[in-house]
Amino acid sequence: MKYAIISDIHSNLEALEEVLREIDEGGVERILCLGDIVGYNANPNECIELVRERDVACIMGNHDAGASSLESLGYFNYAARSALIWTNPQLTERNRRFLAGLPEQKMIDSGFLVVHGSPLDRDTYLLSHYEAVSQIPYLEEKGVRICFFGHSHRPVLHSYDTEVVGQGLERHQLKTDTYYLINPGSVGQPRDGDPRASFLLFDSDSFQIEVIRLDYDVDKAARKVFSAGLDPVLGKRLYLGI
Repeated sequence: MKYAIISDIHSNLEALEEVLREIDEGGVERILCLGDIVGYNANPNECIELVRERDVACIMGNHDAGASSLESLGYFNYAARSALIWTNPQLTERNRRFLAGLPEQKMIDSGFLVVHGSPLDRDTYLLSHYEAVSQIPYLEEKGVRICFFGHSHRPVLHSYDTEVVGQGLERHQLKTDTYYLINPGSVGQPRDGDPRASFLLFDSDSFQIEVIRLDYDVDKAARKVFSAGLDPVLGKRLYLGI
């Protein structure tokens, strides 16, 4: 089966629409979202509704939990917290219930796991190779070879002896006897110095992955941030991919 793995949309409608257009042209059979549909940007309801219309299988991110009042906002930084305080009253009751009802993680029929932060904790950042491979014993216990994770907004692949970033992920052949933790990057707020939207294609038959980067209307997305009265830093960072 051919999957599209998306993550960290963060209320960026322009980026999400561009990603879905590309997915529609790629023969994808199922779309999975690793959480954080909302937060930071100015179109939370529109992004949730588009994800629901497309029957995207989603799990809960920390911003989804914060926006739906399931998680304290105390540990979020100022810009993130202020965006969630803005987001909460914007949500329709139907969309609030949708976010609150998302699962923490999900085992996919093809035999891989999808999580937000790490296999053990939704809020954990796996920012280094060491932090990522420290999760592999948990995968071994569960009998899972591949875990897709989000949260850090940076596309990367980790296995015991390999870390692959950047151009190495444009097309990568996975091994069937190795454990992997793979991040598709962020649709709506990339943080690897590349402002283009990022997502990943995974073919569970050929065991290949491919990270796709797409230009989108950053100007429009940023102007919405400024007009909504959100922290201007959130709009400016879209241009820089940070």
